[in-house]
Amino acid sequence: MKKVGKVILMIFGGLFILIAGLVVTGILMGDSETAAPNNSINSSESDSTTSEDEETSNEPTQKELDDKLRNEAVELDFVAVNNGEYTSSDLIKASGIASVVVSTNAGDEFMLTTEESEDGYGIYEVVIMRTGVDLKEDDEVTVYGTLDTDSDSIPRIIATIVE
Repeated sequence: MKKVGKVILMIFGGLFILIAGLVVTGILMGDSETAAPNNSINSSESDSTTSEDEETSNEPTQKELDDKLRNEAVELDFVAVNNGEYTSSDLIKASGIASVVVSTNAGDEFMLTTEESEDGYGIYEVVIMRTGVDLKEDDEVTVYGTLDTDSDSIPRIIATIVE
C-alpha cells in the first residue's frame, strides 16, 4: 500500500511541476493573447508569407524573455519569504551555493544556500525548468524565476534560468 501512495505522490508532484512551468511561461509571455490579431487579406501568396513572417517576428525570442526576467527580478530575502511577503507571480532571483545536485534535467531539483547576513543563511529548494543546465555540487549559482508559495516545506523556487 505504501508503494501505491508513493506512486500517486510522484504523479501529483510531476503534475505540479508541469503546471508551475506553464504558469512561469505564461507570466513571461505577458498578455500576448490580448494583442489584436492581424486579419488582413492579401492579394498574393508572397504578401501573405511576408505578413506571417512579420507576425511571428513580433513574438519575443527566448533571449528577450530571459533578459526581461533578469531585469525585472528582485533579490529574494529569506526572512521575507518565510513571512509570506512574496506572491507566486513575483519575478525573483537568488544567488548562492548549489548542493544536493543529483541531476540537472528539466524538473530536477537541488538545494540553494544563500548568505542572508553576516551570520545568517537561507536555504531554498530549486526546481529546474530548462534543459541544458550545467551545474555541479558547490557551484556558485544565480537562479531566476518565481516562488512556489504553496510549498509546505522549505521555500521552493521554480527556476526558469540557472546561471
